[in-house]
Amino acid sequence: MANASLTRDFEALLGKENVLTSEADRQTYSYDSAALPRWRLPWLCATNTEQIGEIVKRCYDADAPMTVRGASSNLSGGTIPDSTETCVILTSGLTKILEINEQIVPSR
Repeated sequence: MANASLTRDFEALLGKENVLTSEADRQTYSYDSAALPRWRLPWLCATNTEQIGEIVKRCYDADAPMTVRGASSNLSGGTIPDSTETCVILTSGLTKILEINEQIVPSR
């Protein structure tokens, strides 16, 4: 699943500065404000507000697990990755709703 090829693909798409792979960055996004133990270091963290749809599509196509994360202040543990193959998608740069698409996407 998570592999060097997909990491390079994200770096080319988003720019290296928007693909966080260092252990320090991955540790930062391995927990939130919940009083829960840290779960797993994610494989990488991706941020680029113009390309979030493409990040999701590429993870989906590669069968790579994803965790979408906003400001990281929640207390539920909902943004904690549960796999070392997880791509954490950072959405804190999204500041407004541009469109609501009500089309239902069929499952696999």
